[in-house]
Amino acid sequence: IAGGGLPAPPPNSGVLDGPNRVTDNYGTVGGGDGNRAGDDAGLTGDAAWATVGGGLANTAAGMWSTVGGGGRNAAGAAATVAGGYNSSATGYGAAIGGGTLNTASNYYSTVGGGGNNAASGWYATVPGGSNNAAAGRNSFAAGFGAKANADGVVLFADNTIGDFVGSNPNVFAVAFTGGIGMWTSKS
Repeated sequence: IAGGGLPAPPPNSGVLDGPNRVTDNYGTVGGGDGNRAGDDAGLTGDAAWATVGGGLANTAAGMWSTVGGGGRNAAGAAATVAGGYNSSATGYGAAIGGGTLNTASNYYSTVGGGGNNAASGWYATVPGGSNNAAAGRNSFAAGFGAKANADGVVLFADNTIGDFVGSNPNVFAVAFTGGIGMWTSKS
């Protein structure tokens, strides 16, 4: 533990911040407040090499997990949350770049950022935007309200209210109410 942290809050106070802690072998907390490297399960080797760079109330609770900073983020085994707020990468090797209220919950799933996005399929990707979900294996959902619910689905959605759902496998689809076009110049 390089520094940071406050004394432990009073019991039952509802305050989450407090001392930084390393509960498993080879863990590191760079600073901040109320961060934990390790799973605090009593064994010191089951979540080894966990790292929290700083921030507030972040938890790197899996072996080789990393939380760079931000607040109230969590990472599981071999997973990474670079920053942001209240996001969790719980799938093995999952990653979240930032944003808020994002989840990457399956093997190697990724959320780049934005808000309220979920990548729950194996190798699923949500690059950003908001309210997107990539639930199928190797699925991709971008924009606003894109829901890639089947394997191999790639969806791009505009800012129109409502969900754009892809339920059939191996489909590439776009929904843009202003039109779709290709140009050979910018003018």
